[in-house]
Parts: sequence; C-alpha cells; structure tokens
Amino acid sequence: MPSLNALAQEKSLYLRQHAEQPVAWLPFSREVFERARAEEKPLFISIGYSACHWCHVMARESFEDEEIAAILNENFIPVKVDREEHPEVDAVYLLACEILRGQAGWPLTVLALPDGWPFFVATYLPKEGRGLRLGLKELLVAVQKTWQLDRQKILATAEEIKHALKQIRFASPAPFDAQAVCEKAFRELSENFDEQFGGFGKGPKFPLPLRLLFLLRLGQASGKGQALEMVRKTLLKMRFSGLFDQVGFGFHRYTIDRAWKIPHFEKMLYDQGLLLYLYAEAASLFGEALFGRVAEEIVIYLRERLLEAERGYFYTAESAESEGEEGLFYTWSLEELEEVLSREERALLTDYFDLRPEGNYLEEATGRPCGRNILHPVKFPWELGESFEEKLVPILQKLKHEREKRPAPPRDEKILTDWNALVIAGLARAGSMLGEKSFVEMAERAFSSLWEEARPAGRLLHIPGEERLPALLEDYVFLSWAGVELAQATKDTSYRQKAETLLEEASELFRHPSGLYQQVGVDQGPFLIPYFSLFEGALPSGNGLLAYLLKLLGQEDAAERLLFHVGGHLRENPSAFPSFLLALLI
Repeated sequence: MPSLNALAQEKSLYLRQHAEQPVAWLPFSREVFERARAEEKPLFISIGYSACHWCHVMARESFEDEEIAAILNENFIPVKVDREEHPEVDAVYLLACEILRGQAGWPLTVLALPDGWPFFVATYLPKEGRGLRLGLKELLVAVQKTWQLDRQKILATAEEIKHALKQIRFASPAPFDAQAVCEKAFRELSENFDEQFGGFGKGPKFPLPLRLLFLLRLGQASGKGQALEMVRKTLLKMRFSGLFDQVGFGFHRYTIDRAWKIPHFEKMLYDQGLLLYLYAEAASLFGEALFGRVAEEIVIYLRERLLEAERGYFYTAESAESEGEEGLFYTWSLEELEEVLSREERALLTDYFDLRPEGNYLEEATGRPCGRNILHPVKFPWELGESFEEKLVPILQKLKHEREKRPAPPRDEKILTDWNALVIAGLARAGSMLGEKSFVEMAERAFSSLWEEARPAGRLLHIPGEERLPALLEDYVFLSWAGVELAQATKDTSYRQKAETLLEEASELFRHPSGLYQQVGVDQGPFLIPYFSLFEGALPSGNGLLAYLLKLLGQEDAAERLLFHVGGHLRENPSAFPSFLLALLI
C-alpha cells in the first residue's frame, strides 16, 4: 500500500485524491508560509478542484511521477489548494495568471516566494516540454538552480508581479447614464452573439446565464425582440446539444467548440442553479412549456445526483472522469448500443445524434477519433416528425438504465454555502414561476439548514460546520438572494428579514474605503491584496449581485453609491458586468 502524505486527513475530496502521491503535499494554511521561510524554500502551489479533467491529467503525468516528486520535495514546499475551499487564494493567483499570460484556468500552477508572492504562474504544464511549450520538469530544475545561484532574479520578478497586482484599481468611480449603459451592453452582446448556434463567441463556449438573464429582462422591459430572440435561440441550442446530458439531465460546465457539441463533462452545482433560474423565467415570459420542462429536468438531476438527503443540501459537483477517462460515463460506442437497443432504435439514434463507428468527435488532446459518441442532437426533435420525441424518450430511458450500471464519475460531496444559495434561488424562482410547490419546499429545506448550520455564532461560514473557513462576500450575498427569492415565492416575510440581516452583516464585514465590497472579511484580512469580485464568468459578481439586491430591497442610496464606484467599468465595457446591469433594470 502506498504511503500517505499530509492530505490524507483532509475533508476535501480534491485534496484526498492526491493523498497517495509521492509529492509531500501540504494543505493550504498560513503555516505553510512559516515553514517556507524557516527552510528558505520557494512554494510550489497547485490549485484545482475535484471535477477538473486537466487537473487529473497533470496529476497522473507529474504528481504521481517519482522524479517530479523528488525534485519538488527536496527543493520546494509543495502546497495543494482546493479552489472551492479557498476561492480567496484562487482569485488572487488567477489574477496574477491573467496579468502574465492573458488567460487563466485550472489546474493553476504557482511558484511563489516563502511569503506567498508569486514569481511564476501558469495553468496546465506537461511533465516534459513539447515544442514551444514549457515542461514542468525543466521549469522546476531551472527555478531550483536560479534560486541557489541567482535568487535576486527571482526576487525581482516577484517584485514586478507584486507591483502589478497592487497597481490594480478595482473601483472606477464615475457617473453614468443607466439607459446608455444598457444600450451599449446590448450592442456588445449582439456583436458577440453566435447567430448559428446561440451563445457568445466561437469556443470554448460557456452558458453565461447572467448575460442571458439580462437580455431576457431587457427585452421584456424595452420590447427589444432581438434581445429576446438571442435568449430563446441560445436556450434551445443548449438544451439540444452535447452541453446537456440527454440521458440523465443536467448541464456540463462548457464545450470546447462553437456548436455546443464536445463538453468537458464535469457538472457543477452553480450551473444547475443559475440555469434553472433562467429557464424557469424564460418559460414564464415566453409561455413555452419546453423551457419549463428543461427546468424540471434540471431539478430531476439535482434530486437524483446532487441532493444530500439528510439536511437537504446540494453537493458541489460530479467529475468529468470515470475510470480515469474523461467522458467515459456519458459517451457510447456502437457496440455498446447494439447490446442494449434494437436495430430500429439504433437507427433512430444514429440519425438524431449522428452516431459513427469511429466515434462522432475528435479527442481534444490527440485530434483523433476515439470510437465513442457524444449524444449531441443534430436537429431539434420536432424537425423529425410529430411522433419522433414519443419514440425517443423510452430509448433514452433504456440508455439511462444501462448507464447506471457503469462506475459513476466521482461526486464531490462538500457543501458550499454560496453555491447552495444559488440553487435555492433557482428552486424558489422555478417553483414560483412554474407553480411547482415541491421546488419551493426543497429550497426552504436547504435554506433552513444553512441558516442553522452555517451561522453558528452569527458569523456565516463558507462550508457549514467548518469554522476554519469563514464566509466570503459571495456567501453572504448569494444567501441573501436566496432569501429574497424565497420571500417572493412563499410570501413569508421572515425570509426577507433574514436577507436584510445578511446584507447588514456584509456591510460591516466587507465594505471597503474604495466604495466596493472586498471578498474577504475585515476579521480575516486579505490574501496578499484586497480583492473585489467585479468581473463575471460562470458565477455572479459579489458586488454586482449586491447592487441588485440593494435595489430590490429598496436601499436605493446604498445601491447607487456602489454602482457609482463601478461607473467607469459600466461605461467602458458594460456586457462584462451583467449582475450590475440587472440592478440598472430595476
């Protein structure tokens, strides 16, 4: 049996997944900096999460390798970080990566001075260099030599990055015209809209539900038919694509291509919550039962795969991999289908999903066919005849029954306050919009558990029961949003009172002299720099959603002050700030 490193006793699934590696990993804590100073070694910090495919690729290639482990253990203090446990650490190093590389993602590879200031940041690195691509081994060897022989060079690089990080001005106070900002945001989104496949850009393509929610509400408020059509087309294309699990429901995180065909197969809790909210609101606005059905399918997935039965919480994610292979659980060879389906059933699926003996997609890493097929519809079902969907549903149910015999992707069973709050908001909205009382009951149960277990002494926690992880701004703001949505769905004013209580506490803990709200509370102190959640990717901005909630709760002056301090951003690039835009529509 392999020996275990210090990660073996950690609660994080991601950290435990690295416990049997020969690398002498330490979990992130302030003590790792003290050890690095005492031993005069640089830190090697690897950041990822359990559902991340390329995190596991790098682990197999490098962190299970004895040669790499020996270099790390002798010359560095190796630290493993679960980004979901420590988003405040992840956020700063991601920012450094964006400054240095122009992009960022996971796995995030950081080399830092003993005090934590980075001098090298990148994402995935292969063990050996490939062409112009740097390899981890050569990087580590070069850094080790430079650390011994020319440390001043490394110190100078770290100082440059430190200066760049400290020079960032998150606040951009300026007056602005709300209508002009919304019009400009609409133009930016229109110009970036994919007319053929929906969504934005050419790939990799993410759902970006908050941008779609802004367009939905803008179209409703202004009568902009183009905005509504952009939303409608995207929602249809996403549902009938490889982004959506056609057999077991739920959305994958993103696709690597423009046509929503080839996903990275991880399923994240926050996507389900935000897309549930969006599809339910679209169902109500458009009066289309199909969108309501998609919302119901998301809830089915939540119930079957992510619901923690005892207290009603929701688990964090399901991995992209099973049995060490990405997408194996979700894809099919023709031989596997022959064992389960009749010739007529296979013929129907072959036409609908463009199934091929060699597989219907190319592997991302090799560019070669892999012999497996993604269930990506090439047409909408209603384009294939009135009775097509009636025939399709029982076939997909057969596949679901067969798929459940396979080893399931690992499920990360940590409970995050902020991500649970997004699902609560989605369930409350969907329950209200679709008249589904059971959705609201699920939301109430999860909210009640969070209120009791994530606020042991009035101070919210990022993970219920984990007092070592105090809540960040997003935990407070997202849970307040959940309370507001529950108040609207149930007409129970106590939820609104709890939402207001959370925002009062957030003001005390996170309000910064810049006029924005910092990510980490004043009772903790920032990690390296004060960081402010403004720009939005998959998750809402803490500051943006806060502005939206302040407006909803009638705290107009506080909302306007916050919006003024991002006025320059809103004037310059408004479509990057959809939560703030939602506040402007109130």
